Amino acid sequence: MKPLRSLGFTPAEAYALCTKGEAILVDLRAPYETNFRTFDVPAVISLERNAFQERFSGLPKNKLLILVDPVGITSKQQAQFLRDHGFQAGFVIGGVLEWVKDGLPMIVDPDYELRGQCACRLSAKKKS
Repeated sequence: MKPLRSLGFTPAEAYALCTKGEAILVDLRAPYETNFRTFDVPAVISLERNAFQERFSGLPKNKLLILVDPVGITSKQQAQFLRDHGFQAGFVIGGVLEWVKDGLPMIVDPDYELRGQCACRLSAKKKS
């Protein structure tokens, strides 16, 4: 495990720590940001950024928490906030974008995943 002074983990480092049971991934994305893609790791906690300040105290203090957001900006700030409150925390450098770019496992619901040529034409295979 990285020393506590270091906040950032590459997606590969975060994945390795999570699969070994040494860390829990904390997904800060709102449901609409997931595109029906979730992280394929043993332990994930979903805690939207908007509810973070009200709910962070319920996070476990006995495990390293690795926060992840779409691109790694908010998660870095929230990881520092958690450390300031006595948690072991870090963040995924580059967020979900780098996780996917690095080919790390995601669980994808192909029936609901958004598809289309541009944002104005996105649609799901099935309607929710």
